[in-house]
Amino acid sequence: MASETQDELMAKLRAQRAAIRAARLASGDPRVIEKQLAEDLAEAKAKARAEAEQSWRDQRERERILKLLGDAAPKRKRRPLTFKRRDVERAIAGHMQAGLSVQRTEIDPSGRIAIVTGKPEPVGIVPKQTVSEWD
Repeated sequence: MASETQDELMAKLRAQRAAIRAARLASGDPRVIEKQLAEDLAEAKAKARAEAEQSWRDQRERERILKLLGDAAPKRKRRPLTFKRRDVERAIAGHMQAGLSVQRTEIDPSGRIAIVTGKPEPVGIVPKQTVSEWD
């Protein structure tokens, strides 16, 4: 009796699973079909997770080899911080201490902080007309 290779065993297992799946879906029972679909989804998630982990391992291995060769890819650089949360808090607190009501704050990419004061402008509110144009 010849021993089967791992690939042959996996092929048989796949064929058996396909036969079971086809029988379940052919039964027409909603519970059985739902169970099969749940198993299919779990299998697909596991496969995707395994592929993602392999991709991650391949990327780490590639980076390690490039580093050994001295050809490491440059790391992404973050933009420098242009403002901090504390800066905005101080600006708002200063306006409030001066007795101004803060409507909103605007921060541009260069880090300039603009505080808009005053009463909020109503947006999308249409005043009611007491007299119709047709009267």
